[in-house]
Amino acid sequence: MSTQEPIRILLAEDHVVSREGFRVLLEQDPQLRIVCEANNGEEAVALYEAFRPDIALLDLAMPEIDGLEAIKQIKSLDAQSRIIILTGDEDLGQVWVALDFGACGFLSKEIDHHALRWQIKLAARGFPVFSPGILECFIQVYKEKYAPLKQVSQELMELTKREREVLVYILRRYSSRQIGANMGLSSRTVEKHWRNCLRKLGCTSREELFSLATARGFWGLPV
Repeated sequence: MSTQEPIRILLAEDHVVSREGFRVLLEQDPQLRIVCEANNGEEAVALYEAFRPDIALLDLAMPEIDGLEAIKQIKSLDAQSRIIILTGDEDLGQVWVALDFGACGFLSKEIDHHALRWQIKLAARGFPVFSPGILECFIQVYKEKYAPLKQVSQELMELTKREREVLVYILRRYSSRQIGANMGLSSRTVEKHWRNCLRKLGCTSREELFSLATARGFWGLPV
């Protein structure tokens, strides 16, 4: 697509009034052009195949097939397609599915008109695009998942490199003799590192350590 040419858009929305409103808003920008319109998912897929637009702007809830199924079918036609989902419900579960199916963006129908036009231009240039509300959800999920990982990191930082290596072998149920053979250490030295691991991690037995490993996600640590 030449930078001088307008961005060609497929607009799929089953509510006629909403579709007309989006068309008017988008075509106020000379860099955007609606080349085809669909009022259901099946039409959207057929029109995409016929027109090969730069951007497919799909409503999530459409008759015949919904926006998610339309993503799959359009992607089967063109793996490089740029698809943005429009929705009135910023359901994070739907966002994950849309992204997994190949969407490049997920925008609320309540998004500011200027922001909508700008997001479409960004998507046409290859960037992922999301409404502010969805980005806030992403940040919250990141924080919830990052907090326990940060705790794991702090706990493991209390251990020396040798102690972490011994810990990994212990979690893999190696004996002290096997660990010593792999690490080139005596069994007595392995036991010393092992006792230090228990003390620093606040455990008194192998069983407690296994429980901690499950709770903290220690399993799968590299040697």
